[in-house]
Amino acid sequence: MTLLGSIGLCLLVSACELAPLDVNGLRCTDDRACGDGFTCFEERCYRDGEVPEEDAGVEDAGFDAGPVDSGTPDAGIPRGVNLLSNPGFEQLTSDGGVSSWRASTGRLLPADGGHGGVRSARLQSTGFQQTMVLIPLNDELGPELGMLFCASLWVRSDADAGVDVTLAIRDRFFDGGVSTSSGTRATIRTNWVQLKEEFATIGQSTLQLRLTTNSRFDGGDGLYVDDGWLSRAETSGCP
Repeated sequence: MTLLGSIGLCLLVSACELAPLDVNGLRCTDDRACGDGFTCFEERCYRDGEVPEEDAGVEDAGFDAGPVDSGTPDAGIPRGVNLLSNPGFEQLTSDGGVSSWRASTGRLLPADGGHGGVRSARLQSTGFQQTMVLIPLNDELGPELGMLFCASLWVRSDADAGVDVTLAIRDRFFDGGVSTSSGTRATIRTNWVQLKEEFATIGQSTLQLRLTTNSRFDGGDGLYVDDGWLSRAETSGCP
């Protein structure tokens, strides 16, 4: 018997019924019902008796209750806490260097006195017409999309003519890419000046504080840094 003949026979014989269509998990709307034996819930078809229960706590919370706290971002990085190790450059390594910081170009040395405390650090050129970069030894782990971070660093020059520097924060992605804040740029002279910067992270990265000299230094020349700060913002803005 042909397929058309089978269908015609089914239409004539009441005992012949087509099996119900299984639409479990398919998309549905008010105009596109799931059919007998299924219920449309949150635009998905579920078999009767298998519809997920709504979270009464979320439904009753209302507009002003704010986002539901999943515990993930806040648990990883607290707000208002300085994330830098040795922010005052007071602690030294066993070989006389500065603990928890490094110069990716140039050299970092301990220095007596500073903006606060007993010591500061000196970022010093080791070459001719050299630019220098100061960063913490370790990046901050676990930033999430939209987290706002606040940074500051006190800087001074030992040259009356001044030096040009930029303080920035950046995401460092695991594929080697980076996303950097716009940066706070200033000309620093012999008085201590506090540079401030803020950055909303993209996340899925590590976070790095970065001081870059735009001026060029000959060997032995440099500048001083002290009292660094990097924290997740306590409110919607940085102080």
